[in-house]
Amino acid sequence: MSGTGGLFWQRYQLKTRFPEVPGLKPGSPVRVAGVEVGKVTAIDFVGDEVEVTFDLSNAMRPRVTTASVAMLGSLSLLGQSTVDVSAASEGTPVPAWGT
Repeated sequence: MSGTGGLFWQRYQLKTRFPEVPGLKPGSPVRVAGVEVGKVTAIDFVGDEVEVTFDLSNAMRPRVTTASVAMLGSLSLLGQSTVDVSAASEGTPVPAWGT
């Protein structure tokens, strides 16, 4: 199989929180170092923040560590948002369902 969907065992879930997420919705792309490797699966309120759950390819585990930072990015001029995660070889890989 190809594409970003993949089989469930080839992916893992992570979470991040933002004060607001304009233009972000389930299905929005997630990029690590600019490469699309996942998608947003859920958006929920947690207190005054917005928690974003997303899945990533298992191949990203060594690149997404405790030193990585998640930011909102833009996919197009039409306002569709993305979650952009910085790649970081230092730090500890974030476990599945980690924040």
